[in-house]
Amino acid sequence: MKRVCAFIGVICIMLSAIAIRLRFCRLDVLIDGTYSAFSYNDIPISLSISKGYERVELDCETNIDNVLQKLRAIIIKKESIGDISIIYAYSPALLKSVELFGERVNLMIARTSSSVVVGSPLIKGSF
Repeated sequence: MKRVCAFIGVICIMLSAIAIRLRFCRLDVLIDGTYSAFSYNDIPISLSISKGYERVELDCETNIDNVLQKLRAIIIKKESIGDISIIYAYSPALLKSVELFGERVNLMIARTSSSVVVGSPLIKGSF
């Protein structure tokens, strides 16, 4: 009987850890801004845990280094397209990722003169 109770206790602890990780591994929990989420076929959804794309629009004065630090992100690649600066990174704080440039990427940040957009695993739509 003690073994069964111990086994059930371990299972409960593991499930709690998974539930907490799913709840707190979203952009809207980690950074403040205007949050939206989209399914893979571009339909807005209310919550993105394992499917779809997350997006947070930030003030244009946002310090991108602070965002990267808060998410403990490692920069994979930087590029510029016209007046848009784009950063591709990997953050252990986020669950979803895609393979890009031969690396796992789960964070994309785009900065223009008027806005900063953060997306996970990539930015869906325009920025």
